[in-house]
Amino acid sequence: MRRLDPLQLTILASEPGETADEYFITFRLKRRIKDPEVKGSAPEVDELTERSRFIRTKGRWMYLDSRFIEEEEQRTQKAESGAVPTLEAPAKKGFFNLF
Repeated sequence: MRRLDPLQLTILASEPGETADEYFITFRLKRRIKDPEVKGSAPEVDELTERSRFIRTKGRWMYLDSRFIEEEEQRTQKAESGAVPTLEAPAKKGFFNLF
């Protein structure tokens, strides 16, 4: 199983949702990825931008869902160019599944 180590988290934006109990946080995460099952493999470093949605339930903020910005932009560009879409695994991972 791959090991994902967070290196840097940068908050890019925070914005209210449609109600007072909804809020969005957009952040950029830089992380190191290492696969211990592959001997001698060097760790990779990558970055992703995620927009997470939080809702307030009984006075506490809870993570609800998210989307990855780059993936959304790529899908939009493909659709606008008329490219044939390819089948992809679901992109939803969420911030808390990264570590």
